[in-house]
Amino acid sequence: MSCATTSENSTKHNNHTPAAAIRVVLLIGMMLSLLTMTTGLLLAFGRGDRAFHRLPIKSLLPAVLELNSNAVMDLGILLLIATPVAGVVIAIIGALVKRNKDAVVGFLVLAILAVSFALARR
Repeated sequence: MSCATTSENSTKHNNHTPAAAIRVVLLIGMMLSLLTMTTGLLLAFGRGDRAFHRLPIKSLLPAVLELNSNAVMDLGILLLIATPVAGVVIAIIGALVKRNKDAVVGFLVLAILAVSFALARR
């Protein structure tokens, strides 16, 4: 085995790359979202809640603290939405650290997401 092969293998399996960080963030975000939504569903079924409705963002945190099943499920959905946004932010940071032009693409994706979120709030 040559030194070049060893060097290539260690580079492929480096856990400190932006891609590895993005994978970890996506995995953790998905798992937190799944756990949060499952908790909300269990609360709803345990209490016999039949009606599911969306809560305003302003009242979400107090309702989550009161273990309102709708609020807990809404928080899970927000976590699911925020997860890829966090991945884009990490990709931008990785591109900036490497002084890579891909950061421009990342900022463009983030701008498109911001505009779409703003339009959806209307």
